[in-house]
Amino acid sequence: MPGWAPYRGWGNADYPPGMLAAHDAILAVDFDTYVGGHVYRTGTRADVEQSREFFLDLWNTTAKKMGDVSFADATQGIETANACAAQAAWMEQVSADVTAELVDRWGDTLAGVDTFTPATVAAAVVSISTDNPKRFP
Repeated sequence: MPGWAPYRGWGNADYPPGMLAAHDAILAVDFDTYVGGHVYRTGTRADVEQSREFFLDLWNTTAKKMGDVSFADATQGIETANACAAQAAWMEQVSADVTAELVDRWGDTLAGVDTFTPATVAAAVVSISTDNPKRFP
């Protein structure tokens, strides 16, 4: 979405690492105008490059925060038998931390970074944990 952060949880994408491949495939083509839809304007090559940069920043920051956010700290006060609540609390903390960093870095560049990024980070946590792409930058 030219000029915007990704839609909530990357919309209906079922394999987020594939979006990096999509960006790379688009950028392998010589073009001046990108028609992505769902926003008020067409995009440029620079918009696609910027979208790719944001994707990688979100992905790499999420992976780092997944290691930095203490599960024990994030889940204090939650009954240990309630594994789903504990997982949700940890994921919410990771999402909040990543979103704060991305708003600082991208909030003046891309619209909506503060809006849907927490859900997109949550989708990245699941993808990083389950998809485990091999050759990922």
